Amino acid sequence: MTQSLFGSNVDLPYVRDYGRFLEYHRQLDPAAMTLIVDKPEQTPKLQQAAHDLPNATIIARVWHPDDGGFFLQPSGPGDTRPEIASAEGYVEKFVDLGQGNMILSLLNEPSAFTSLNAQEKLVGWCVRGMQHAATLPKPPRLCLPNWADRNPFVKGGQWAPAPKFVDAPEDLYDPLLLEAARHPERVSIGLHNYAPDGYIDTLAGLVGRCNILGIRCPDVYITEFGLDTEYPGDVLNGYKGRGWGGDKYARWHGVQIAVDGPLRPYVEAGIVKGVTTFGYGHTERWQAYDTETDRPFQITMIALKSEGKLSVPVTVLAQSVSKPTDSGPGRKVICRKFRNIRSGPSTRYHDDGDLVEGAVCTVYDQRPTPEKLADNSMVNWWWMESDKGNGWIQSTGWKWENVPDPAPAPVDVPPPQETLPPPATTTPEVLKRWAFGFEMTGTEAQCKALAQGLELVIAGMAWIGQAAGTSVTVQPREVPV
Repeated sequence: MTQSLFGSNVDLPYVRDYGRFLEYHRQLDPAAMTLIVDKPEQTPKLQQAAHDLPNATIIARVWHPDDGGFFLQPSGPGDTRPEIASAEGYVEKFVDLGQGNMILSLLNEPSAFTSLNAQEKLVGWCVRGMQHAATLPKPPRLCLPNWADRNPFVKGGQWAPAPKFVDAPEDLYDPLLLEAARHPERVSIGLHNYAPDGYIDTLAGLVGRCNILGIRCPDVYITEFGLDTEYPGDVLNGYKGRGWGGDKYARWHGVQIAVDGPLRPYVEAGIVKGVTTFGYGHTERWQAYDTETDRPFQITMIALKSEGKLSVPVTVLAQSVSKPTDSGPGRKVICRKFRNIRSGPSTRYHDDGDLVEGAVCTVYDQRPTPEKLADNSMVNWWWMESDKGNGWIQSTGWKWENVPDPAPAPVDVPPPQETLPPPATTTPEVLKRWAFGFEMTGTEAQCKALAQGLELVIAGMAWIGQAAGTSVTVQPREVPV
């Protein structure tokens, strides 16, 4: 980055001298500016300033008394609208403020400590805004939600629900971050960071949560920056309230990105794209912060810029990294958590696609490639191959499951066959002719009666014999006495 990392948060309708405003900021050559108007009909002022400062990214905000809670239900009597302003309607209304070198600001200083229901609505509102913007003929660039200082809560180095939300899921803000990761060229995160109390914690928590999710941290614009009170009732508000002069305040900015400066690693990593100091043109309402009339501040800032003390070179690794030669055997897994596919083992490499939930891929996890992050934590990267493309995914915090082993191929078993015993072998019988004699003594009448009876009996026996395969013939004859 050769431009100044630091620009100004400017209330355009209250700028005293627009020509002087342009002269100072053209010399400062900031990477970003936050410009504000009070009414929708003043948006031409934003577009004119963006035209007059073409090298700067302009975060364009249209002030509204409820722009920290558009997602909430109105409280006015008889107002039954579900929310003060719909995300879809707001994006469509101000779509032109997200074109060219302009980024449309969505929300301003929502609180993460009101109620769990409000947080769920906030996340849903932002997701809807991002999704709807993607469907428009000219999709605008967006910067959201421009959290209030030290919002949201940070636990274990990650964005987390406020402690009083005892039943809140750990992944409360993940849908917002995951949706932003799907639109890396159009969606950035806006933060407000005021020293001296833990002013880098929210930025570090954002990076930490994205690391766990395994997604590229969205670009960050710190849309309000400076010195503020540390606790309710603190009178040391703004740099002037602390008795600082403009020269000291300007040099304090340089310290932020000097070697070992708290912002430097996030700028080097390409995460923080611009910081806009509050404020310029805020003389009437925010005198303790206003730099418009502070010539020593402006002179020192321009001098520091010319000395290269307000910029940090971004370490972006464009050369892709191929599959390691010693990657070992791969194994098939099912993705259970969204991942960006990158051209190298770091979020600073190009985003080459997405590995969505349910996708099957082959990971080579025997040789993980470690990376040290801006917050000094470590994560690992694996080489991955899938139908969606090959590349690197961050394995730290990823969820997956092994692809089940295929079931063995069915064996074609023929149905059992009934085995009949072989027919018994029989010896052919020899048929012979037999004659049986029967003698009786009696009268002729008796003989005839008996003969008739025997014929009947033997005839019946003959029928039985024929069924058994034998032949019987009855031949009665008289035998001489």
